[in-house]
Amino acid sequence: MISLGINYGSHESSVAIVKEGKLVFAAAEERYTRIKQDSAFPVNAIKAAFMELDIDAQEVDVVSLSWPLKGDALLHDAKLFVTGGFGRTRSRAKKLAAQLLSSLNAQKKFQNLYRSFFPPPQNGFVFADHHAAHALSTFCLAEQEASVCVVFDGRGTTEATTIWKFENGHPRKLFERSFPDSIGVLYANATRLLGFRPLSDEWKVMGLAAYGRPNVDLDEFVLKRGWETTFAGRHFLPANDNEPSGFERRFAEYGRKGDGEIAQPHMDFAASVQRVCEEAMISYVAHSVALAGTADVCLAGGVALNCKANGEILRLPFVKSLVVQPAAGDDGTAIGAAFAGSIKFGVPFRRDPSFTPYLGTSYGDDEIESVLKRAKVRYERPENFVEDVATCLAADRLVGWFQGRMEFGPRALGHRSILASPIKVENRDRVNEAVKFREIWRPFAPAVMHEHGARYFQDYRMSPYMILSFWASEHARLVVPAVVHADGSCRVQSVTADNNPLFHSLLDSFSKRTGVHVLMNTSFNLKGEPIVESPLDALRTFYSSGLDVLAIGPFVVRK
Repeated sequence: MISLGINYGSHESSVAIVKEGKLVFAAAEERYTRIKQDSAFPVNAIKAAFMELDIDAQEVDVVSLSWPLKGDALLHDAKLFVTGGFGRTRSRAKKLAAQLLSSLNAQKKFQNLYRSFFPPPQNGFVFADHHAAHALSTFCLAEQEASVCVVFDGRGTTEATTIWKFENGHPRKLFERSFPDSIGVLYANATRLLGFRPLSDEWKVMGLAAYGRPNVDLDEFVLKRGWETTFAGRHFLPANDNEPSGFERRFAEYGRKGDGEIAQPHMDFAASVQRVCEEAMISYVAHSVALAGTADVCLAGGVALNCKANGEILRLPFVKSLVVQPAAGDDGTAIGAAFAGSIKFGVPFRRDPSFTPYLGTSYGDDEIESVLKRAKVRYERPENFVEDVATCLAADRLVGWFQGRMEFGPRALGHRSILASPIKVENRDRVNEAVKFREIWRPFAPAVMHEHGARYFQDYRMSPYMILSFWASEHARLVVPAVVHADGSCRVQSVTADNNPLFHSLLDSFSKRTGVHVLMNTSFNLKGEPIVESPLDALRTFYSSGLDVLAIGPFVVRK
């Protein structure tokens, strides 16, 4: 049974393949088109999946989309319009009418679109519940079968936040808070107000928060319903596309144009938004533990990419274990959709605690060398490749690292990474100024040998996906200052000889030269571009930036 899952129709188009109940491929369309957060039908990612797995398109049994009937969402929006949740203006009415017209026969349109590129699947199409797809994408990597999953989203069909338990082979919804009372909508509004791009730059707000004090009163926008902390969504939705929301009008003094200077009030506002976000997430997690009767928690949804909040949840005394889908945003729903299609046709759902995010395309040594030869660049194939690269890093060279199958999700996890020594703060600044061309206040992540993690981070636990935040130890502040954020937090990636043997070997070799078991790790891309996918992408980025060394497959290219 081959089940192809697709996320398409919102943003972050992506695909995943589940074969005989096992997840074997996942990738976002943006990696192939080079368009950040590409929302186009993911034809290139589908073709890449078939090529990587040597699958003929005719072999696909079922195609599953991670969105259900469009009418459900429109009915919910119509109710908001009638009850005043949306502004009752002519422009809003026209927009709803246009959405209604475009949604007619939406499922048939999707099927026809797929058939225009590929033969129809043998068992037809499935349209999965969006939040159920989020939940399934995380349940598949949960260590404990009896886990509870909280999905923190901007919105699904009608949902903003949901709680799920996996029972009798299917996810069962235990609780729903409907859109627009949404943590994601709050954070998107704050992102826009601060001059960043919503649904894309929320992590800039998270990074900025570390420099501020949470002294801005947001209480008038916070809803308290017994145990629940959520947000008054009607204040976040403007009457039309040309007006600010009530939230944006109320906090206009913190508004900033994209190129405007960032001052302390902006940092304080970001810190205040981050604080109420954490409080709301904690309230849902506490309730989910009580509701499901388990202390093993899973998280998904775009808000679950907030690693600072995840770290606070991990440290809660009533949370025994925490698993967060590394592709927690809408791209990850392709995984859940693929599982939903597989379950629909009787294939038992399989948890896989040995889950790996390295699910994308790969390139053999011969393919890589062919690209290097065509580009007419000088390259070497060192006998001791890892030692050679570790020596470069110990000498403060900036390294582009391109190895194995591409990671799925927004984080580079040691297959498509830019690496540097974390010992000197200047290396952080060099990466910002010469390679990433991004804001100086955004932090870089530490990749650490798991067996040495407790030396560098307080309350350390295994964190393979760079999606949990820990507090730096005094030792870390002294020896790896380039990866310690302004508030002392660190977004950690744990590396083991099992989950990434080559990267672990590089860390080990670096430690023998420096005594430090940590490398600075950030995504291999230029500002505004997706992470590199191919050897050609890697070469172009290498020569368009201030990188010193490219370690690509077994080859080394130097400037």
